[in-house]
Amino acid sequence: MSVDLLRGELGEVPGLRLRPDEPMAQHTPLRVGGPAELWAVAEDIDALRLGIKAARRHRIPWRLHWPFQDWIVRDGVLAGLTVRPGRAFEGIERLALDRIRIHAASPWSSLAGLGSGWWDELSRWPGCPGGLLAEGQQARLTGMCREIAWYRARGTDRLDVEEGQTPPAQPRRERALIASQIMTTPVRLIRQDTTLLQAWQILQAARFRHLPVVNEGGFLVGILSERDLLREAGTPDHHPLQPVAGRPVSEIMRTRVFTARPEAPIRDLARLMIAENIGAVPIFDQGPGLDGIVTRGDVMRTLVHEAPLELWI
Repeated sequence: MSVDLLRGELGEVPGLRLRPDEPMAQHTPLRVGGPAELWAVAEDIDALRLGIKAARRHRIPWRLHWPFQDWIVRDGVLAGLTVRPGRAFEGIERLALDRIRIHAASPWSSLAGLGSGWWDELSRWPGCPGGLLAEGQQARLTGMCREIAWYRARGTDRLDVEEGQTPPAQPRRERALIASQIMTTPVRLIRQDTTLLQAWQILQAARFRHLPVVNEGGFLVGILSERDLLREAGTPDHHPLQPVAGRPVSEIMRTRVFTARPEAPIRDLARLMIAENIGAVPIFDQGPGLDGIVTRGDVMRTLVHEAPLELWI
C-alpha cells in the first residue's frame, strides 16, 4: 500500500500535522539519520488514535517517536508513518506536597520548575516518560511511581502501582474474543447502481477485497468481492473489466449475505467463513448502515498478533 494514499486520508484528520520526508536528524540527539517517509505530529489523543488506526487499515508500518528519544536512524528512508505525540501529551501537575503527575511527552527536565523535592534526580534524566517506557527502562521508576495510565483505542486504562514496585511498561494485553474487537471500521459501502468499473477502482484504490452493497435507504442488500469481479470479466489482465465496465454491481453481487452482531465470537465467524466459503462477514447491530466488517485477514492478523498462538490437534 502506498504511503501517498495514507497521507491523503490523514490530511483530513483534525489535529494531525503531516510532513513528508521529514529529516530525522532534526529529532535525534546525535543529529544523524535519513528522512521519515511520513512524519506526523498528533496534537491530541483523537488525532493519535485516528492516525494509528488508518495506518493499520492501510497496512503501513507505524511507530511513536517521543521527544528526546535516543534513536539511531540509518541514512536511508525510515519507511511508513512516524508519529510524534504533541502538546496534549505534555504537562506537569502537583497533586500534593509529595505527589506529582507528569504526562508522557513532558521532558524529565521540566520537573525542575517545581522546585526542590524527591524528584530532583528525575529532573536530571534525559528524555521523557513515554520514551523511557518504550525503551523498556521501567525499572528506573521502581519505588517512585504510584499510578500509571495508558491511552488505548477504547479509552484510558489506569493501574495503581504498589509501593516499592516497578510499573509495567505496557498495559496487560487482552485476548480478542468478539467481532467488535477486530472488525474494520468505518466500512466502505457502495450503492446497487455503482458500475463494475467504479467498484473495481474503489477496491484497487483502498486495497479492499470486499464491498458491502446497500440500497437507497442504507440497508444491506448484497456484497461484492474482487473475486466476483474478476470471474465476471473472465480475463485478469491489466484492464480486466473493460468488456463489462458499465454494468451495475446489482447484476453480479451476492445477495445471500451472512452477517453477525458486534458481540459475535470470533471463533464462530471463522467457522462461518470456512463452512460457507466466504471471505468477509459484515457486522451490524440494528438499523441502516454497518458497524464494521470482519475479513479472513482480520482473523489471521488477530491470531498472529493479538494473542498467544496455540494450535491443537
